[in-house]
Amino acid sequence: MSVPSAEPSKRSRESVSATLAPDGVLHPKYVSRKAGGGAAYILCWRKAIENLQPETYKRIAGRVLLPPSLSDYIAHLLRLRVLQELELLTEQLEWAMRKRKNLGDYAPILRRLSKAEWGSISSTGTLPYGGAVAVLVAPRPNRDRVTKERPQPSMSAQPPEDEEQREGLPPVSVLMPNSTISVPDETGLLPPLTIPLYNSISAFPSRSQRAALYDFLTRILAVQRFFKRLRDPKRTESLEETKEDSGKGSHAFVLYSDKQTARKADSAAVALALWRLRMYESEGWAPEE
Repeated sequence: MSVPSAEPSKRSRESVSATLAPDGVLHPKYVSRKAGGGAAYILCWRKAIENLQPETYKRIAGRVLLPPSLSDYIAHLLRLRVLQELELLTEQLEWAMRKRKNLGDYAPILRRLSKAEWGSISSTGTLPYGGAVAVLVAPRPNRDRVTKERPQPSMSAQPPEDEEQREGLPPVSVLMPNSTISVPDETGLLPPLTIPLYNSISAFPSRSQRAALYDFLTRILAVQRFFKRLRDPKRTESLEETKEDSGKGSHAFVLYSDKQTARKADSAAVALALWRLRMYESEGWAPEE
């Protein structure tokens, strides 16, 4: 990720400080980049942000401000980027369906696992799905105990106020072996191919953001169900009428990306956005104190 590091003008150097702020994290469709040639690049890792030292930026050393909430704000933007990529993917699929463009043979970009399939994954610790690039465990947010209403989906650029701080949650992401693909390695040095599995409650502490995540996932499933019904002339449901999720199955969704799915829409951008969030929130390496 990059941060604008423009130096203050000569007239205001003695009284004005520069502030490091994230730039280029969100999709350019939603927010244009602000930094020019003066951008500085920082490792996409929370601990790297939290251990930043102003002396790193020699041009503005002594005048740079590091907001105390900078690391949390960057995490919010990375989550928002995931939602933006999902929204774009959903819109691409819905446009292709309405215009009957690039449909080709049926190849799901997203699939909701059955409870039996999810139970098998939990017991074996492997993913038996070729072409999978990510698995998201994303249950629908519960209703409020007082109002009995579900949270409204939100993609606001402002940090949400409904983030839940819970203890004992699973990690944001874990890597699971893909049992369908084996890479020959006579040396035994190559690691096995793994697929990231994301836990939405840990990755998205905001209930309104989890509601947006769940909404996009179910909209994609609705588009795919409508595609199937195009093959049956007796079906008369419209695309809008198929958007309601049936509620069946597990809370796990498999995201695919291969040459078949890429003809309709490319889900690789979603997988990359999720991976950046994983990188940022990982424990990673930390220097000894």
